[in-house]
Amino acid sequence: VLYGGCGVMLLCLLSTLQKALIGVPFNVQGYIIPICVGGGVGLFLGMYEKRIQSEAQCQLEDRLRVRERELSSIFNASPIGIGIVNDRVFAQINEYFCQMVGYERQELLGKTSRMLYPSDEDFDYVTRYKYGQIKEKGTGTVETRFKCKDGDIIHVILSSTPIDTSDWSKGVTFTALD
Repeated sequence: VLYGGCGVMLLCLLSTLQKALIGVPFNVQGYIIPICVGGGVGLFLGMYEKRIQSEAQCQLEDRLRVRERELSSIFNASPIGIGIVNDRVFAQINEYFCQMVGYERQELLGKTSRMLYPSDEDFDYVTRYKYGQIKEKGTGTVETRFKCKDGDIIHVILSSTPIDTSDWSKGVTFTALD
């Protein structure tokens, strides 16, 4: 329970403090309700926080959402296997890639890509040549073989590019054409 004008003063103080500490404009909204306390009259101060976004921030977020939908559409509509690996472990894959190798998405996500190579030699070949090309040119492409879930061996052209060439831990995008 706050009396008199100290509620308004508290709102101003909190708003200024948040802006200084967080660095993002926030607007503290408040309301005051008169109440009776022990035979006297007092005021109940309630407050909530409302983030104020600039028009530029809203436009940027809208453009990012549109861009994300565009890339998602390409990822899902392409008649080519597409995915992202982190340390050669599947992080994302499209439906076409799953159909190409005969696995369900959940059977591949979180698993090493080694499971698709018919031999250690095939896996090592891709490691040496494709990743060597990536280090030299930023993108690597090799022809290799994948072993499908049903045991069939398919020949694919595998291309890869790191999402961030200076930090491969952010993932490497790949395409696989059968």
